[in-house]
Amino acid sequence: MAAYTVWIFWYAIPGAIASLIAYYKGRNMVGWFFGGFFFSIFGIILVSVLPNLKEQQAQREYMENENRRLKERLKQEQVKSESFRKHAMARLDKHDEHLGVDTKQMAALPSGYDMDPLLLEDETSHESDEVTLTATSSSAGRWLYKWNHEEHGPISEKELVEKLQTGQLSGSSLVWNEDLTTWTRAEEIPFLKAKLAA
Repeated sequence: MAAYTVWIFWYAIPGAIASLIAYYKGRNMVGWFFGGFFFSIFGIILVSVLPNLKEQQAQREYMENENRRLKERLKQEQVKSESFRKHAMARLDKHDEHLGVDTKQMAALPSGYDMDPLLLEDETSHESDEVTLTATSSSAGRWLYKWNHEEHGPISEKELVEKLQTGQLSGSSLVWNEDLTTWTRAEEIPFLKAKLAA
């Protein structure tokens, strides 16, 4: 009887160790107790080399939260950009009404259309600020990037490529947009890698 008790105790120790490791890795404690009980040190080694489910879950939740936060930030920037664009267009409409012209229609004229130089000069002098603001707001893109551990953007794809090609950003710089699940090195994105090599 004593020998049988010692035998049970001897096999229960690796079972308990395997069960404890399984607990910290987010795995089934009971199942791994018997794994350690029947396979002894081999059961302990096996559960030790398995991936930690708790860490994996925490990483997934972090990435989902980060992705959600970045999308929300991008959405807010797009709302701001659209609001600014509407404001600039409203100011242009007021200038049009005051000058008695329709700049929207003129913008749609064929390239060879002959315009009055004086009218064009007058339009340019009164509306250059609004046009500049509209161009700036419409150039806002969908890319964010990290520089000195701080988030910047959003910027357009063209602006991002220019920063990479002029050395303001490098292939190891982290970038993100809605199509990515997490921050990614620029050189790991095929079309950006091609631009860097160009």
